[in-house]
Amino acid sequence: MFIVKKYFKTLWKILTKKFSRRQIIAFGILIGLTVIIAVTAIFLNAQNTRGGRIVVFYVDDIEKVVITKAKTVSEAMKDGDISIGKHDFIEPKTDAALTDSMSFVNIRRARMITVINEGQKKRIITPSDSKTAIATAAGIKLYPEDDVDFTTADAFSDQLGASLEMRITPAKIVNLTLYGQNMTLRTQKKTVAELLKEKNIELTDDDGVSVPLDTPIENNMSFQIWRNGITTISVEEEVAFPVNEIPDDSKFVGFREVQSAGQNGKKTVIYEVEMQDGVEISRKKISEVIVEPAVPQTEIVGTKPRSVPWTGSVDKEAWLRAAGIAESDWGYVQYIIEHEGSWCPVRWQGDRSCMDHGAVAPSYLGYGMFQATPGTKMASAGADYLTNPVTQIVWANGYAVGRYGSWSAAYNFKISRGWW
Repeated sequence: MFIVKKYFKTLWKILTKKFSRRQIIAFGILIGLTVIIAVTAIFLNAQNTRGGRIVVFYVDDIEKVVITKAKTVSEAMKDGDISIGKHDFIEPKTDAALTDSMSFVNIRRARMITVINEGQKKRIITPSDSKTAIATAAGIKLYPEDDVDFTTADAFSDQLGASLEMRITPAKIVNLTLYGQNMTLRTQKKTVAELLKEKNIELTDDDGVSVPLDTPIENNMSFQIWRNGITTISVEEEVAFPVNEIPDDSKFVGFREVQSAGQNGKKTVIYEVEMQDGVEISRKKISEVIVEPAVPQTEIVGTKPRSVPWTGSVDKEAWLRAAGIAESDWGYVQYIIEHEGSWCPVRWQGDRSCMDHGAVAPSYLGYGMFQATPGTKMASAGADYLTNPVTQIVWANGYAVGRYGSWSAAYNFKISRGWW
C-alpha cells in the first residue's frame, strides 16, 4: 500500500511540472469515459451473444462475422444475408450442425474459366484454384511436366464472361529405350541433351545414343541408349496362371465351368545382354524373381462318358465296317455325319436333296457326307472320293483320330463347339 501511495505521489509531481491542474483533471475524465464505453460494449456484446454463437464466414478471403442463435450453417447464412450458387464451394456443408460457441465457414465463389489446350477452348464453372482440379473438370489429364499459365481474359474476346484463362502447354512425349528398357517420358526441354539432364540420365564412355545429343525434341520421337559390351537389364514379365481341374463324374465329357477365375502374376527377370553399336547380339537369363504370384484358376471338368446308340441301316453299317470303324464308334460317326452333311456322298453344301453334280463342289463349299472343305482334301484317302462313301469315311477317320485323338473326342468337340 505504501509503495502504491508513493507511486501516485511521484506521478502527480511529474504531471504537475508539465501540465496545469485543469489539464490533468480533463485528461483523467477522458480516460475514465473511454474505460466506461469499452466496458459497456463488452457487456452489451455478452448480452447479445448470450445463448447464441459467433460464426465467422470467409467468402473468397473476405471476413464476415455473424452473431446468431442458428443451429446449422444454412441458418447462420440467412442471418448473415449470405447466399451461395450451385457451383460454389462451402465447407462445412450447409446442413452441418453448429455446436461450438465460435465456428468458421469457408466459401469460395465459382467463376467461369476458359481452359485452352492445344488450340481447343473449353469453358467451365468451378470454385477451385488448383490447376489439376480445373483441368480435370475440363476433361483434361494434366501431367507434372505440362506448363500452365493463368491470365485475365480479354473482355472483348470472351463474350461469355469468363474472367480467367488457363492455358496449357502439353509436354512433348518421348519414347526412350534405356539399356533395353522401354519407357515413356514427358518434357518441355528443347534437345535430347537437356532431356537427359532433366531426367538424371548420365552417359558413360561405353554408352551409345541413336541420335545426336543436340537433336531437337519432337512430340512422339523415339531414340535409344545402349551400353556396348555386356550389361544386365531387368524386365517385368507376366506369369500365366495355372489351371486346376476338378473332375465331376455327374457332368458329361466336354463340360467345363470356371469355379474361381485365375489371375496372371508378375515376375522380374534379369538378363545378361551383350550389345554392339545398338544391336543386341545375345541375351541370357540370369535369374527371375516372382513379384506377384499368379492366382490359380479352378475349373469343373465333366468326366461322364456319352453313349450314342447306332440307329443306322444295314448298308450304312456295311460302309462303316468296310472303312474299319469300330462298332463302339458308329454312334459318334452317325451323329457327325447327320449334323454336318448327310449320308449322301455327292452332296454339295446347300443342297436340299442328294443330287449328283458330276463334280466336286467349288473350294469354298463343303462336299460329301462330312462336308469337307474343300472336298478335294479327301483325295488323300482314295481317287474315288467323289462318289465312294467308304473312301470318305476312311478320310474322316484319319481326320477325327489325327486331330482329336478319337471319335468320342471329336463328338464331344462337335457337341460343345457346333463344328469340328
